[in-house]
Amino acid sequence: MLSGDEGAVQAVVDVLAGRGVRVRRLRVSHAFHSARMDGMLAEFGEVLQGVEFRAPSVPVVSNVSGVVAGEELCSPGYWVRHVRETVRFADGLSTLRELGVGSFLELGPDGTLTALADGDGVSVLHRDRPEPTAAMAALGGLYVRGIQVDWGAVFPGGRRVDLPTYAFQRQRFWLESSPEQPATSVVDAAFWDAVERGDLGSFGIDAEQPLSAALPALSSWRRHHQERSLVESWRYRLDWSPIGAVSGQPSLRGTWLVVGEGGDDVVAVLRAAGADARVVTTVELSAGPVAGVVSLLSVEATVLLLQALVAAGVDAPLWCVTRGAVSVVDGDLVDPDQAGIWGLGRVIGLEHPDRWGGLVDLPAEMDDRVGGALVGVLVGGTGEDQVAIRATGTWGARLERATPVGDAGGEAPTMWCGRGAALVT
Repeated sequence: MLSGDEGAVQAVVDVLAGRGVRVRRLRVSHAFHSARMDGMLAEFGEVLQGVEFRAPSVPVVSNVSGVVAGEELCSPGYWVRHVRETVRFADGLSTLRELGVGSFLELGPDGTLTALADGDGVSVLHRDRPEPTAAMAALGGLYVRGIQVDWGAVFPGGRRVDLPTYAFQRQRFWLESSPEQPATSVVDAAFWDAVERGDLGSFGIDAEQPLSAALPALSSWRRHHQERSLVESWRYRLDWSPIGAVSGQPSLRGTWLVVGEGGDDVVAVLRAAGADARVVTTVELSAGPVAGVVSLLSVEATVLLLQALVAAGVDAPLWCVTRGAVSVVDGDLVDPDQAGIWGLGRVIGLEHPDRWGGLVDLPAEMDDRVGGALVGVLVGGTGEDQVAIRATGTWGARLERATPVGDAGGEAPTMWCGRGAALVT
């Protein structure tokens, strides 16, 4: 940084610019740290004579000397020099690094000095960011650099949550401290259990084989079961859990559009709950105040309905109502065509969350209890978006980790042998 008479400074700037160095003129009121300040130094010193100085409670690295300052900080003459003399910022950084400092926090209106810290600086404020956002980002930047932050003081009453896993893999790659006692895996537990029982057959080993032949078989058994255990840890299955009924008598308001044939009982339930239920077709959609849309259509027709809703500007939640799409209780028979709507519905919920209501599977017969449960779901009283209503109650879909195949008795598990092509999504 250069400071001084404009003509002299401009001459240096012209030389630097000619060499391809980017230069920028700062907007300041005075040419600090140059001879331009000489006229005010005496008066400034007189003002400082009336200031009460005290020794700092933390070490201060001086930009006048570039080293840790001492008693001179309590002298008026030091602050006069501070206005006039060269800023030894680089020397100060070198001193701090020699003292073991590796991270720097800039307390100022912008990150000008942070840019001079060779990547080791963090700025509390930035001109183009809201102050709360910039301050939180600065704390996060210090934390990832290894600086301890009292998060309890930053977020009073907050709670810690687990860090996210990578999508679909369900594995964490965050550095964590090693446990004091290493945990025994399921594979190793099964391995040593078979060893203790003398069950050589589990490993495919003949009792007459020498140790040199048995060791490769043991290694192969353990490696194979570890790989299978890893694959099984990726497996999830859809399960169903009972959900409670909505308290009170749920009711609907506004206009509800019912699209599809064979839904007279659904329309009757909506109207009985207070809704202005109207049976329409996809081509009859129009912009207007709509509280909800209930689809009784097939997979292909549901896609066209969604496109029509978007084109018509209808942003009310879309509920896909099916019958026999999922198996929840014993005796349920699944209709593949209806099941396809659930697959499509889950995709719509991900791609159009602002227009999505949910999936509701109904029994073959509609009675008062089923109708009341349907209304409770549509009003959002259950907080569920994948629901199956049966004579025995209302069920919500749950994604649970699948249990490994086989049993705990050491018997060989039943392996699935597929035929033809298999699609993994």
